[in-house]
Amino acid sequence: MRKARKSFTLSGLVFVTSLLMATGICADVDSPGKASQLRNCSDDPACQRASWKEEFERICIQTEIATSLTHEQLRKLISDSDELLIRLQQLDEPQAKIYIFRIRNCREFFAYALQL
Repeated sequence: MRKARKSFTLSGLVFVTSLLMATGICADVDSPGKASQLRNCSDDPACQRASWKEEFERICIQTEIATSLTHEQLRKLISDSDELLIRLQQLDEPQAKIYIFRIRNCREFFAYALQL
């Protein structure tokens, strides 16, 4: 039974890694400059849009487990929400206004969970 589970875990890991590589989320860190290109979005609006959307997802997905997080983790999420809110307010995209509303709700939920 353990052998089958180990092989399933390995095949799952291979699948996830393949998926991440195909979508361009993982960088080939052996190639010079590729990893830094993923983080440097200053000249590319499409990259900036993807960057803040990924940050939004990373933050707001945590609302599902907010009541089980430590106070320190909740404070960090509140801080991250505030930083993202500032970034979103600087964008000229109509879609950003919707995300402003949503990140405020996530932030308020984290603050509420912190008071529990």
